Amino acid sequence: SASRLRDWMRSVLDESINTVYGCIGVILPLLFHLIISNIVEPKVVGSAMDLSPISLLLSFLIWSSVWGVPGMVLSAPITGVVKIILKEVDHPLTRTTVAVLEGRWGDAMHTQVHAKDAAEK
Repeated sequence: SASRLRDWMRSVLDESINTVYGCIGVILPLLFHLIISNIVEPKVVGSAMDLSPISLLLSFLIWSSVWGVPGMVLSAPITGVVKIILKEVDHPLTRTTVAVLEGRWGDAMHTQVHAKDAAEK
């Protein structure tokens, strides 16, 4: 364990490694992580749970600000449970919220207009 740490430190501090290769070694994994976590993951999780990637990213921001790291981990499951609960409630506002969570923005506006018309009659 200590020898591995020494070997790692020698490789990090090795002057024979070009600065360009050092930067590539830092930037490529960072870029890969950013693409996976911000583009691929929301699409995959969103399609499995029938949630839009935008609503997943917003729920990630909201739950991480409320609970920190546990909120980050639990943001998609919590949002999925909230969507399921709201889907079972028969109310125009919940139908609109579910449509927004699923990424059906046009349906959300359509639901609000028809709910307003039905309330006026």
